This record gives sequence, C-alpha cells and structure tokens, in this order.
Amino acid sequence: MTGMKAVPIESLPPESRAWAVRTDRDYGVCIQVAEGLQVNEKFAGARLWTGKFQIDGKEMNMLLLTSDKEHLRMEFAVVCSQFVDPGEDGSNRRLLETDPLAWWDRWRNLLGNKNQEKSVHGLLGELMAYLLLLKRGESPAWTGAGGGSVDFVTYARDYEIKSTISRYESSVRIAGQFQLNRSTDRPLSLVLFRFEPSTDGWCINDAVRELTVCGIDRHAIESELADLGFEEGASVRNRRFRLHEIRHYVVDENFPGITLNSFKDGKLPDRVKHITYTVDLTGIDYEVWNI
Repeated sequence: MTGMKAVPIESLPPESRAWAVRTDRDYGVCIQVAEGLQVNEKFAGARLWTGKFQIDGKEMNMLLLTSDKEHLRMEFAVVCSQFVDPGEDGSNRRLLETDPLAWWDRWRNLLGNKNQEKSVHGLLGELMAYLLLLKRGESPAWTGAGGGSVDFVTYARDYEIKSTISRYESSVRIAGQFQLNRSTDRPLSLVLFRFEPSTDGWCINDAVRELTVCGIDRHAIESELADLGFEEGASVRNRRFRLHEIRHYVVDENFPGITLNSFKDGKLPDRVKHITYTVDLTGIDYEVWNI
C-alpha cells in the first residue's frame, strides 16, 4: 500500500513481534499471520483485515487492526495494546494467529454491536432477487444499493425487495413515503423472501458467484457490496440461510401503504420529514415464485 509506514514495537518479545503502522488513510497495529489467512471486518470505526506488505525487505501476510478516527486515538490505543499483547504463555497471540474472528467478536460484543448496516438476510434477498429477475429475462438494474426508492428497475416493472427470517409472520417494514409510491408509468411489485438461518442453503458469496455466471460484472457487484459494508472476505458473507418461500405481490391501488397521495394536497404535513411503518401482508393475494 502506498504510504504505509511500519515501526516495530520494541517492548514485545521476539517470538511475538508486532508493528505500529500508518497508511494513507488510517493507523493502528499489525502482526504477521499465515499466508492463507484472509480477514476483512469493520465495526464502529475499527477495521480488522489482512494484507501483503513488505517489512524489512520481506513480503509478509499481515493482520492489521486499524482506524481512521484520529480524534479517538487514545481510546483506540487501548484496544491496540490488547491486540499486540501476547497474553499469558502467548495464548492471546495464538488466538489471533489461528482464529482472529473469535478475538474480533469478543471485542465487538464488549463494545456493543449497534451495527445499522443492511442485514445479511436483507442483502441476500436483494442479490437473489437480482438473480431471479435475470433468469426471468427482465434485465434488472439494481438501484436500491445506491439508495434508490425501489430496489430494482426493469423496462416493464419496478421491484421492491423484502426479506424475513420469521417462519410465520408476514409483516414488512416500509422505510419512507416513497418506497411504495408508483412514481413512474411502470407497475410496482413487492417480492418477499422468507429465510431461515441454517448450516446449509444460500450465502452472499453463493449469490455473487451465480450473478457473475449470469454475466454481471464481478467488480461492479463488489463495489456495491463494499459501499454497503460487505467487503470481499467479510465473514458474514458466508452466513447461510435456507430459502423457504418467495412471494410476489402486485402493489396497486388496493395494496395497503402510505404515499404522498395519502395526505392533503399530496404533501407531508409541516415538519414531518420521513415516515416508517409496517404492513401486514396477511390475506393479500400473492404469487409464489421459484428460483
């Protein structure tokens, strides 16, 4: 990486070497790990990741704990100190070298996992919808990843994708007054994916591979996933879900929802900026789709 500087931490024993590092974007500490180890995790301003770097003229696979929050340097230094500490009889270093995600999860849980990113099953539903629409020959454009009011646009129809891990409940959360608003001449559909956490089934990496087989550019997908916080190598991309059902709903004038047309003069009341609500889909006609 251009601009990387590494300074050895002299207080550590030779068998537990570590370095203080600074890159173009962030700062932190690193240790050497096995060549095949790959990690890429983010949480609360911190990042745990692996990369190949030259230190003292030798290229090594390094495990780095870094942050770009300069104003929290003193606080982050506490975590960095624990990261490089070999522990009693080197036990902490062995854990980092063999199972760095266990160390990461312990600290993340201690600090409080308040991750507000898109859920894993929610993203998986969108990727599988992408695949399903491609197989149906609809030439979808994935717009929801970039913050669009709907998730997919095709020549004939717009699609909003929802996912649930509830076995029986059929409620969906609608984020905003525009999500079910038919703002174009195209009809609008809502597609509900019902998943169950499992040791088999689909994961995000599976869906990405299938999309590339269908001709979608891998770099474009990875760029979108990185923006959503699901970089290549992130462990959550291997979390698996069994797909139980896909329901397709037509969003027409009879479909329950709140849009601008629900208000006087077609605009929100003064000082109301955003609306989030839940729709119960029980009793609404739907079509079962298969992938």
